[in-house]
Amino acid sequence: MKNKHNLPKAVAAALFWFAATVQVSGQAATSGFRFSPINNGREYEVSQGTAAAASIVIPATHNGRPVTRIADGGFSGYRAMTSVTIPDSVKDIGDYAFADCTGLRGITVPSGLTTIGKGAFTRCSSLTSLTIPGSVKIIGEEAFFGCFSLTSLTIGSGVDVISRHAFAGCVGLTSVNIPDSVTAIGNWAFAGCVGLTSLTIGSGATGTGSYAFMGCTGLRSVTISNGVTNISEGSFAGCRNLTSVTIPDSVTVIGDGAFINCSGITNITIPAGVTAIGDYAFAGCSNLTGVNIPDSVTVIGTGAFAGCAGLRDVTVGNGIASIGSHAFAGCASLTNVTVRATTPPVLRWNIFESTHSSLQIRVPAARVEAYKTASGWVVFADRITAIR
Repeated sequence: MKNKHNLPKAVAAALFWFAATVQVSGQAATSGFRFSPINNGREYEVSQGTAAAASIVIPATHNGRPVTRIADGGFSGYRAMTSVTIPDSVKDIGDYAFADCTGLRGITVPSGLTTIGKGAFTRCSSLTSLTIPGSVKIIGEEAFFGCFSLTSLTIGSGVDVISRHAFAGCVGLTSVNIPDSVTAIGNWAFAGCVGLTSLTIGSGATGTGSYAFMGCTGLRSVTISNGVTNISEGSFAGCRNLTSVTIPDSVTVIGDGAFINCSGITNITIPAGVTAIGDYAFAGCSNLTGVNIPDSVTVIGTGAFAGCAGLRDVTVGNGIASIGSHAFAGCASLTNVTVRATTPPVLRWNIFESTHSSLQIRVPAARVEAYKTASGWVVFADRITAIR
């Protein structure tokens, strides 16, 4: 016999669309949301449902149970929405939850949030400011991709991962401070943020992320904190207005193309812990005038300083073992190269192609003849003299 108190299935299902009026930080929750049970019915996730208000407030509970998640794609394309208040009960904002909400200007992010999903706010083109609390551990891939009106960003201490493309194309950002808690910066994380002028990378990240700041053409000043060990491939490629870079002693590798076409750099200090300078690492840094490569460096990659037209003086330390092809090719002003290694390093081809006609190469006095007869060096025999 059917229990007369049991609700018909259709009515029970409809309850998932019902939003009772509850208070969230003193604000009445918006009606019309869809609620779906998760975690064996102990919690709810929320999506737009029939909600149509411009300013929405998501409740902390539904049917007496906590609302802990914004559903994947839950509010995607809700263009009429201008602001959203998310309660502290929410721990997870799902993938593409607010994607393409082009009218969204403000977000109240809960203090207990732990995950911002992939593409969660991608192309929210009206969003102007954002504070991510330290409770968040992961900022997902493309989370804020293309939020081109975003001008103010605070990343809380506690955030662990900034995933690839997370803030790529946020052209309105002017400064970014990545806290020490961040251990991983994804590839292209801030690529194309052309309005960015200053950047600080905290000590927790081991690397800067491949192409993480590529094309940030307004970037002028970068401070990389002690603790970072790898300036990754293409990290600052094409940052043509970059003039000041602080590389800490902890860095051991400057990756391929790390500073390629950073034409605003006039001098660079390579710290004593660096062991390898990657292929084309500083290629096209046309205003670089001098470089001192420390004793710790064993390898200078292919084209590492190619096209540095203003480069006049280079000193290479005594630890160098190999210099890649075209390493200094096209350095039209290069007149003085000092190599302190006692054993002539292995040379590839066209190392000094299209350098200044008066180029002089100075080596340890006791090793002048060894250099003049060494493979690769012999073609420069008439330019090799003793270090004075």
